[in-house]
Amino acid sequence: MIVLAWTDESGNVTTGDMPVLVRDLDLSVANLCTRYTGNFIVSDDFSSAFGCSVSPLYDRRNNVEMIVLPAPLSSGATVTFRVASATWGFGGRNQPFAVFVHNGY
Repeated sequence: MIVLAWTDESGNVTTGDMPVLVRDLDLSVANLCTRYTGNFIVSDDFSSAFGCSVSPLYDRRNNVEMIVLPAPLSSGATVTFRVASATWGFGGRNQPFAVFVHNGY
């Protein structure tokens, strides 16, 4: 399990009925030709896997993202955090965030 959490700036930015993050970060894990992204959990409580030829989906609503892998990966993996958007910019400030990684196996 990998969790990324961050603080978001105060804002009144909405698209329809859905609030929009002022600063949106993305969490992903890549292993060979498989990518997992934050908050796309399937019915068996594990994250959805996106193959090489599929554009992965990203959560645009929450400031906490989690990936739950179904088992230890057979080869190394790359964990990536990226800034997807910063509606109001950073104003010269760093973005505070926290990461939690747990291997329950």
